[in-house]
Amino acid sequence: MDVFRSGATAPIAPEQEELVEQVRALYGCIIRGDFAALGDLMTEDVCLDIDAPSMPAFHGRTDGRDAVLAVIEQNFSQVDEQVPEVREVVVQGDTVVVLSRESGQVTADGQTYLFSWLQFFTFREGRLCLIRERIS
Repeated sequence: MDVFRSGATAPIAPEQEELVEQVRALYGCIIRGDFAALGDLMTEDVCLDIDAPSMPAFHGRTDGRDAVLAVIEQNFSQVDEQVPEVREVVVQGDTVVVLSRESGQVTADGQTYLFSWLQFFTFREGRLCLIRERIS
């Protein structure tokens, strides 16, 4: 939770702490490679929308929990040595926005990368229903 607070530009209200904790739990599932647990945090009709013109392999829209989980697992299998740096967190209504910078290595060819991204996590009844990611 501290990494999220350290990037926050405004205090996180107590009623929004739960949403921030959900996002932290989502990241934890991905770090552990526990995609079944990640799926438990999502609605059945979850949507993943990634806008990444500079990274065509990640670009696109996917609907439905099973398909979204498959895309997330595929995307993370293409990178290694990831070092994300959360820069800012904003919570508004049912949406948590995370601004980060990340460096790492492309698994296929070992080429290093550095990019910034915004992730918008929208929740419905406590479960993730929309992930919008913008990578530059």
